[in-house]
Amino acid sequence: MKISNSAAIIVTFNPTATLKINVHSLLQQVEYVIVIDNSNNQTTAPVLETICSCDGVILIKNGANLGLAQALNQGLVWARLLNCIWVYTFDQDSFAFGQFCQLLLETFLTKRKELGNIIIASPTYINLDSGLTYNLEKDVNGLMETTMTSGNLIDLNLAINLGGFREDFFIDYIDVEFNLRARHYGYKIIEVKEAVLEHNLGNSKRVRFLYKNSVLVTNHSASRRYYNARNRVRTYIEYFPKFPNWVYKDLVNFIREVVKLCIYEDEVKSKLSALIKGIYDGLTAKMGQNTRIKL
Repeated sequence: MKISNSAAIIVTFNPTATLKINVHSLLQQVEYVIVIDNSNNQTTAPVLETICSCDGVILIKNGANLGLAQALNQGLVWARLLNCIWVYTFDQDSFAFGQFCQLLLETFLTKRKELGNIIIASPTYINLDSGLTYNLEKDVNGLMETTMTSGNLIDLNLAINLGGFREDFFIDYIDVEFNLRARHYGYKIIEVKEAVLEHNLGNSKRVRFLYKNSVLVTNHSASRRYYNARNRVRTYIEYFPKFPNWVYKDLVNFIREVVKLCIYEDEVKSKLSALIKGIYDGLTAKMGQNTRIKL
């Protein structure tokens, strides 16, 4: 049974045919699937148009990469035009099967009666390659500090009232900044353990460390390193007064990621150069899309 007044927003960038799996699965769960395409490769257009030809699917082709935040905000606007109350946000490489959306909504409504002011219900994330669960940070009350974009159930009106997603971030840390902004205004983020999202974290892989243990290496591109570092630094500056403990923990994680980059990843020089440039631009508030950084 489909959830009334609901839409799933999927942001795509040069997607493959596997997108069809999630679109068709979500069509069984929500009223509308809104696909916002940021592709800069026209060879993917026929595949995308075929996948999105079903009733209930709305395809918005931007013709260029306008950034994740702007695409998500387009999805929010379309969902409001369709008189939706609930939106589910997805990456193109995530898969939500069964009663995923219903589980999120049921828990959202139950917990809202208990806790009030809930804005996001987040799933449990399973890495498609490793089968491992992502452990996201929680506060002392068991509420989530931040979560990923994909698989979230969001109260549409609250999201719009908060101003949507920050488009000057372009990509990366958009979810984190939105989460912290929501928490700053008193809203809560909950985790729904029963709702499991199969998620692919880019080109991540696990590598051997000290002979027996393994560590997760993300293998992000130099451009992704730039935006991650820039937006991370900007988030630290803006939210340190409100969430100093979160900033400290995330900074430690940032340093660990840089160390892993230097030890395990390829193209270290170009990635570190982009990362340092990102830190500088974050400190100087040089935001928006950097046209010198190719995705």
